[in-house]
Amino acid sequence: MAGFVIALVLLGLSSYWLTCMFPLRERASFVLACLVLAYAQIVLSAEVLSELEAIGPGGFLAIQTLITAAAGVIWFYSGRPKPEFPAFPGREECKRLANDHKMLVILGISVIIFALVGAALILYVPPNTWDALSYRLSRAVYWLKQGSLRHYQAANPRQIIFPPNAAIVLLWMMTFLRSD
Repeated sequence: MAGFVIALVLLGLSSYWLTCMFPLRERASFVLACLVLAYAQIVLSAEVLSELEAIGPGGFLAIQTLITAAAGVIWFYSGRPKPEFPAFPGREECKRLANDHKMLVILGISVIIFALVGAALILYVPPNTWDALSYRLSRAVYWLKQGSLRHYQAANPRQIIFPPNAAIVLLWMMTFLRSD
């Protein structure tokens, strides 16, 4: 679990520093760019480690450390400041907005409740969908055992013909958490 936390911190820092290089003025654009760059770093790390047949926690942490250090140095020496976003509204303005837009508040509360229920299901219920059980999990486990994303013989063609990016992120999480 500690490796997963360290990997998340490194991934967050590098994504933040890399995103600071772009002139994004809106908070939503900045967050989306951070998420896309984090996803790209995971896939790139897996591809590099695959060529070295070194997919595992140590390999992922080593590459992520290098990416984070490089991103920090590039951002520091580029002279770009941290992005400045509009300030969040104050307490009184939030009360006024909540009174003016009651349905939006209900929608927001509903989204938060559904997100919490979804997070609980992800954490406490094992994967049980057809696609996860038939090819996604087995592909990620095979890559982890093999230490590489290279081709392997599979009885189910879905394991080798579908695009691998979603399974690579699953592989990344399974590498650190040792769980599905």
